[in-house]
Amino acid sequence: MRKGLVFGGAGVAAIVVIVVIVLLVAVASVDTIVKEAIERVGSEVTQTEVTVDDVDISIASGQGTISGLVIGHPAGFEARVIRVGQTRVVLDLSSLTTDTIVIKEISVSSPEVTVEVNQGGTNVSKLQDTLSQGSAGGGTAGAAGSGNPEDEKKIVIERITIDDGRVELKAAQLDKAIGANLPSITLRDIGKDKGGASADEVAKVILAAVSSAASQAAVRSGVLQELGGEAGYKAKSLLEKGAGGLKNILNRN
Repeated sequence: MRKGLVFGGAGVAAIVVIVVIVLLVAVASVDTIVKEAIERVGSEVTQTEVTVDDVDISIASGQGTISGLVIGHPAGFEARVIRVGQTRVVLDLSSLTTDTIVIKEISVSSPEVTVEVNQGGTNVSKLQDTLSQGSAGGGTAGAAGSGNPEDEKKIVIERITIDDGRVELKAAQLDKAIGANLPSITLRDIGKDKGGASADEVAKVILAAVSSAASQAAVRSGVLQELGGEAGYKAKSLLEKGAGGLKNILNRN
């Protein structure tokens, strides 16, 4: 009997050890999981290559940073759209075990937006068209039952701030890129009214806000006056139209 208890106790201990190991591996892998999710969903939503240098999230505090987020160039363009040095995230830990994850705050610091102009228009307007088409079509494949755990979760973001950004205008007619400051952006309660938004819906809202602000900055700064001919006129028209891109995306989600 005693021997049986010893073996039984050893079995329970082994199970506990296995559970602890699995939990430790899961916690240790959360950064990789988030990084891969951002790159996959971001690439699907934008139809560009989205990459992240590093993700560091503390399960204990619910705070983390995302470093080196880059949204690549749309088809037909050469310049990447956005690079963000660092993004700070604050999670509501109690929501992680529910169907709706609540993010208290996302702070984006010093984003660099590049507006490339060519005969096809601008890379920013191309991105906005992609976001709008995705919204009208009911979202991307990644958010519509791909079977991935993060796709089954809904998201609410209480506050997003984007500060100290720059936008650069690049075109063949210009000797060098011309820059302007990006206006600060604050968004609140994304997904809250409908009990949570999907990952691609959230991505559309944030990217539309940045693209819209970049369009406004480029138009208001007067840098487009440096561009002549049909390409310059087309770029100005597209960017002025793109300044309302955020409203269009919000209305469709």
